[in-house]
Amino acid sequence: MRLVKRILQLSSESEDLILDSFAGSGTTAHAVLELNKEDGGNRKFILIQQPFDTKENADGKFNICQKITRERVLRVAKGYSYKMPSGKTEKVEGLGGEFSYVRVGEKLMGEYRDLGNKLPGFEEVARYVYFTETSQNFDASKVNKATGKIGEWKNTSYYLLYSPSRKEDRALDVSFLEKLKDQNPRKVIYCEKVWVHREDLSKFGDIRPMLVPFNLK
Repeated sequence: MRLVKRILQLSSESEDLILDSFAGSGTTAHAVLELNKEDGGNRKFILIQQPFDTKENADGKFNICQKITRERVLRVAKGYSYKMPSGKTEKVEGLGGEFSYVRVGEKLMGEYRDLGNKLPGFEEVARYVYFTETSQNFDASKVNKATGKIGEWKNTSYYLLYSPSRKEDRALDVSFLEKLKDQNPRKVIYCEKVWVHREDLSKFGDIRPMLVPFNLK
């Protein structure tokens, strides 16, 4: 790890984003967290790793991302303990920081932002919208499907008016806006149709309407 850490010292600034496309056991993440701890930096990292390193891993369904990479980064960040041969327990303080462990899912849309013949579910689109807008993890438990609210971030509420059906479209209109009881000063509303004039929209606060990328091919 010392070599990777030294490379980062020479080649990165304190606010840089470090990308490792062949993450392996997570050495790069470990080095980034250690370097941040030492110099007070705020470097971030993205690790990419296939679930199986070898045929033996694949046959045994041993997912290196989950069992090795994720576990190592978690322990390095949060701290861990281990037993010495003498039986004594030693504790190692965490380096701090946090990370998200995610998997690549099915393709949501085509080349021309077309959602395809089989429309994705509400939660799939909500996850895409929320992360695209905030770069934060999506929490499905906070979704209110009745109002379409999918989350909040930095004094902004995010809404999704979408139905995975070709027989109905959820539109942004005056009736919807009149029912909103949201304390956040700003709102971003993704919808399938907009049935409200810009002048009328401004009466309801700082609202940014966005169209769901639907059948634009």
